[in-house]
Amino acid sequence: MFDARWSVVCDAEGKQVVRIVGQATTASWFCHERSGYSQTPIRDYKCYAMVTIPVQQLEASQSERHSYATTEGSGWSCGSENYRCAFFLPMCLVDKIRVPVSWGQDPFTLRQVLNKSGSASFPFLCEEQRYRLELQGCGLLKLKREHVQILKGLRECINTTRKEISVKELLELEQAAQRACEDTKAA
Repeated sequence: MFDARWSVVCDAEGKQVVRIVGQATTASWFCHERSGYSQTPIRDYKCYAMVTIPVQQLEASQSERHSYATTEGSGWSCGSENYRCAFFLPMCLVDKIRVPVSWGQDPFTLRQVLNKSGSASFPFLCEEQRYRLELQGCGLLKLKREHVQILKGLRECINTTRKEISVKELLELEQAAQRACEDTKAA
């Protein structure tokens, strides 16, 4: 939803919820590596949607989680991979990740990892990106544990209601988070 309207209201039980309403464009498909599509893929389906999220859940979600495990294949089995990752990005950080780099090497590691294409609409995918991911068989961005630790360090240093952050300050905070991550690994 690019043009959604949102508001904070009380639900029937008196708890605060964020209500988001607007026109949504959805896509849905599931493609198994050997069996192919298990349903008819849906692309660019437009509808109006209303999403209600409890404020308490939004506050609790401002954290990071990462787990990754694999098992080797043998004989007739192909092995397995289990990956789970969740993270929170303060809006001032999202704004910096959206800024395209027009000069040489990007010093901002998280922009390199999260927004490789330099999309000004990050985290939303443009049609070409969605199509490319569908051809690859998944739309999953797999972050390394170190990147999630950097995100955590930045979130802890940046007030989540902050509207703006300078690139210089952001790079300093990112470098401090990277050093802390390396120190944790070494210990």
